[in-house]
Amino acid sequence: MLLRASSSLFFLWALLSFEATLADTNVTVDDSDSSIKYSDDWSVTSASNSLDYGGFHHLSSTKTSTANFTFTGTAVYIMAPLWPYAVGANAAVDNSSPVSVNMENPSVTSTDGGSEDVASAVLWGATGLSNSSHTLHISFWDNADFLALDAIVYVYSAFKCMWQR
Repeated sequence: MLLRASSSLFFLWALLSFEATLADTNVTVDDSDSSIKYSDDWSVTSASNSLDYGGFHHLSSTKTSTANFTFTGTAVYIMAPLWPYAVGANAAVDNSSPVSVNMENPSVTSTDGGSEDVASAVLWGATGLSNSSHTLHISFWDNADFLALDAIVYVYSAFKCMWQR
């Protein structure tokens, strides 16, 4: 009987010593990750560039190019560098209306091409999503000459148990 009471008290003490909290976790997915599904008309930069997250990015000049990424989480963001000419994308989550993402460096006069000139950063995001499965749809922006993608960041919420002292 004493053993059963001791076991019960220990279990109660252990249960009360843990705190469960809902915590957000950011996950960065590089453009080369196989979880991003590209249409066939994309290419990957051939030379590594320190301005790109992970050294490289995907690029397309085909107006029908798309990329899709399915994730579970509460927010999603697109990362890309900036270029001295018209580069951009349309972004939408699930069945929402697409939003234009301008990747052109506004402080440089347009050129006929060349490499990116501003380091990759978050340029667009959707927040306040339910913590469930979503699909990010990326497509060609009509005002751009190129479509680019460098990385995707998503946020998911999960319970984490912490030992209380």
